[in-house]
Amino acid sequence: MVVVGVFARVVYDDNNSIETPSGHFGTLRLRDVGLLEERAGSLRVESMTRKGETTEGLRFNGIDASTGQYLLPPLSPRDVAMIASSEPLDSEYIEELRKRWRSVKEAHFAPVAGVDAQDLSQAGWGVIFAPDVSEADKESLSPLLQLRKQQAGERYQEFLEAKAYRPGDTKYSFLGRSGAGPGPVDPKKVPYYLLLVGSPASMPFAFQYQLDVQHAVGRLHLDGPEQYTAYAQSVVTADKGLAQRPREVSFFGVRNQADRATQLSADHLIKPLKETLERADAKVRSAPRLEFSGQFHET
Repeated sequence: MVVVGVFARVVYDDNNSIETPSGHFGTLRLRDVGLLEERAGSLRVESMTRKGETTEGLRFNGIDASTGQYLLPPLSPRDVAMIASSEPLDSEYIEELRKRWRSVKEAHFAPVAGVDAQDLSQAGWGVIFAPDVSEADKESLSPLLQLRKQQAGERYQEFLEAKAYRPGDTKYSFLGRSGAGPGPVDPKKVPYYLLLVGSPASMPFAFQYQLDVQHAVGRLHLDGPEQYTAYAQSVVTADKGLAQRPREVSFFGVRNQADRATQLSADHLIKPLKETLERADAKVRSAPRLEFSGQFHET
């Protein structure tokens, strides 16, 4: 949840609340999940403005390509809370979030004790293919897969055949076929690092996000063997240190007239990021500010 330009307060009862300062981005973090589930029975959401400010609601990026309008209108904190509370969640997933909250202050994050997450030979690396990934696509990734196999050794896995992802799988049904479950990751059963390959239509985002509670998960979905080949070759080249590129970052933030969402993103996201890196003496490039009001022009 992103809160911009409004002073939002999540109220648990008369004596407990979390407040997000006006004009800043606020994120519903794991600690808030833990607090929310403890007070779920008495939760209500209020909004209020600082003196001299007006309530604009919560604004979200995203455009409907068919209409050119926002995907979502501005919503009040109460609207967002109602939408979130009506979303059905798997009871096992909720219980794992609770366990994760209870252990959040522990020194380790995901792998079992004694496993160095920076060493693939200890943490492991695996790839999970969606049902719609062709054999040609899989073969195109072979340079990357071979490299990770060399790095991870016996803790490298390709989840195929009996262990493959099946339509309708949850995290628990998938991990269960490898003898794994909730809790710190045991790389002897399932690697800590997992690459999902395939479309979200074939392997849903929900499955990815559930895995990501324990594992370090990424997704790759490209159009055909040529793109998979190019990706694999570029990663291998970079991983082996064969590509020498300057360490620099470029920011491009759209700031359109009469478009509060892009104005907020430009002023409160892009600009602070750029300024923070510049203070750290990083090499930062930014494009000239562009605004759209019927035609593009530089300002």
